[in-house]
Amino acid sequence: MIQSLNRTATLWHDLETMKVQGIQSVYIPPETCGRFWVVVSVNQMYPGHYNHVGNAVIATASGHYGLKGVIVVDYDIEADDWDRIWWVLSTRFDPKRSAQIIDRGRSNPLDPGFPVCEPSAKWRAA
Repeated sequence: MIQSLNRTATLWHDLETMKVQGIQSVYIPPETCGRFWVVVSVNQMYPGHYNHVGNAVIATASGHYGLKGVIVVDYDIEADDWDRIWWVLSTRFDPKRSAQIIDRGRSNPLDPGFPVCEPSAKWRAA
């Protein structure tokens, strides 16, 4: 919970510092270990604004390390309203048109989704 509160505040501050317009709310849920997923509510102001916001989140100091995904929703959905977020993902989201995948993005060793890697022989000998 502490990580969620701390990182949400830091991310929102980072986005304001970057002068990203239209941000209504930001949320990093505690269920995601306060790290791996972000929800941002945006008042879309121009075509491509959602992509701008998603890419800005990934570019922030708090978002570039260990973030797996960004969900950007319309201004009428609060970033912490999970009932409405599930509804919007079910009714407004089209994976082919609405999803952008960044392959091989940066993560961190705390990511439980990463396979366990054996250290190379070079490092074992050291």
